[in-house]
Amino acid sequence: MGRQTTAQARDMLLELFRLDTSTVQDIKTTALQAHEERRADLETYRECPRCKGHHSVRGNFDDLCDGCCRTLIDSFPFHPAVPEIQRCLMRWRKQ
Repeated sequence: MGRQTTAQARDMLLELFRLDTSTVQDIKTTALQAHEERRADLETYRECPRCKGHHSVRGNFDDLCDGCCRTLIDSFPFHPAVPEIQRCLMRWRKQ
């Protein structure tokens, strides 16, 4: 199978799942609403200062999300924040 355009891929998925375009739009709208609600709920969710994603993790170094903590540890092992990130992770594992 050769490369597909975005429209061809979309049409194939719609056929595969037998969804009409209004159902897909409803799913997209619901996902966007959930994302906006998450952004607005500052008591529950934090914005990661590195990737700007919203997460509910508490206690990570500098309010980083788990993904960014893992990226720093794996990709930048000599970064000055890595020892503190590892200490935070150890505290969470002990609880």
